[in-house]
Amino acid sequence: MTLPRRILPLVALLPIWIVGRPPFAQPASSLLTSAYGRSVVLVETARAQPGGVFGVAVSRNRWASANTLLDGRRASLAREATGLFGLVPVALDTQPAEHKLSIFFPGGRGRGGSTSLTVPVSALVRPGRLRTLSPEALASASSQTALGHGRFLLGAIRTRDLTANHSGPLRPPVDQPLAFPFGGTEDYGMVMGPVKDGLMGEQHRGVDYDVPPGTTVKAPGAGIIILARSLVFSGETVVIGHGGGLVSVLSHLNHVTVAEGDVVAQGAAVGVSGQTGLGALTPHLCFSTYLHSLNVDPAALMDASLWPGVR
Repeated sequence: MTLPRRILPLVALLPIWIVGRPPFAQPASSLLTSAYGRSVVLVETARAQPGGVFGVAVSRNRWASANTLLDGRRASLAREATGLFGLVPVALDTQPAEHKLSIFFPGGRGRGGSTSLTVPVSALVRPGRLRTLSPEALASASSQTALGHGRFLLGAIRTRDLTANHSGPLRPPVDQPLAFPFGGTEDYGMVMGPVKDGLMGEQHRGVDYDVPPGTTVKAPGAGIIILARSLVFSGETVVIGHGGGLVSVLSHLNHVTVAEGDVVAQGAAVGVSGQTGLGALTPHLCFSTYLHSLNVDPAALMDASLWPGVR
């Protein structure tokens, strides 16, 4: 039976990091620490809001991987230079409160085990918006074709590729500031979630960039092109599998310049922006991310401070 480990102040654990940098660049106020035997579990909570992520690191350990469990949903940690590390997604419908995060280490008796921490999920107010579609567009969104395309995109999002094709934070797909954030409610006058990506919920699935048609769109991270085709809601769409359960979706392109199965580097061109699909009422690019099949905020995945040793 594993005994509960007392949460220790970060100051008491600093001697463990005599060699090398601390694994997170965030201030200690957002960092939770817990001793587990000779290992130290560190949980970065700066992006722990509904639709956000926890950054989880385990130092001084012998395991090649580990699994996590948060609100009944599994994620994984993998070996990196400073120890185990992974991002744990927080579902958009998670209530702001304290939650139990469990970490399971593989191995038989005396080698594996588990530990749990109480972690906070903070509230975050996100803006909503009204979206007005024409009667013809509403009829198209209600079609079986639109629903089929949503399920087709869902299948791509749920691709189970845990091989790491990319490491580190994602980068913006265009050189422009965000125009509209992730997670706010979108009112189209009808239920649109299943048409968007096969998932329920009327929240905005990504972040928008207001860019003129023809702007080069770049891969936010290295990976494999899982899908490159036209869909009813998202128009010309590119889905990139980054490995480790992370998938990016780039929507409303004018045209794509990659094919399914292509391997792309971070920053490689994958198409040009446009105004295609029912969801594009103006020319723009929508950038969405999914971690272990949960829709999460791309801005969190572009936050370099969540990664060990990244400043």
